[in-house]
Amino acid sequence: MLNLFNFFKKEDACTLLAPLEGKQAERYRHFRELLKNNYLALHLLADLEEAYYGGKPFTLQWVRMKYQKLFEAISNIISSFEGLSKKDISSLIRARDVIGNTIEKEFCPGFEFLSKDIVIPFDVITSAEMKKMTGSKAGNLALIRNVLGLPAPDGFAVTAYAFQQFMDANRLTEPVAKELEELSVESGEEIERVSRKIID
Repeated sequence: MLNLFNFFKKEDACTLLAPLEGKQAERYRHFRELLKNNYLALHLLADLEEAYYGGKPFTLQWVRMKYQKLFEAISNIISSFEGLSKKDISSLIRARDVIGNTIEKEFCPGFEFLSKDIVIPFDVITSAEMKKMTGSKAGNLALIRNVLGLPAPDGFAVTAYAFQQFMDANRLTEPVAKELEELSVESGEEIERVSRKIID
């Protein structure tokens, strides 16, 4: 029987590689960081595509959370490129910021209130544009009466402006948004739990 200890001589043994140091070690760290963040970015993009094309419900807050993680991963990739190449990457940073600012605007769409009234009588709601101020239920009821001429009861609608004023005055906008950030709309139990927490 062959004895492997006799087959290899001590002087033939490999010496262990010492940890990389200096410039090579730094470049390797940048390369590893690039691969890690590229992997993360691709998975985040896949999550967003699956939500969009998969037909499953999702919230704007969920999309924003995924986007913020994606922005961070891309920033880390750019930083790794700079560490590897030692070249000026200002054009990449500018491109990232232009795209990022455009996307951020989509998360905060401007809404101009047509009226700063707290309530609006149904008689005043005569267009689909006005319906944005009141919500669909009250708006549709008013349009049935005012546009179609069908019988509908008198009434009024509390406006979106009133809701916004209430949220701002009670400092509720940010806490409610935070609770909704990671809400899964697929889970009825989670929706109920978050709703109760917001109410409390």
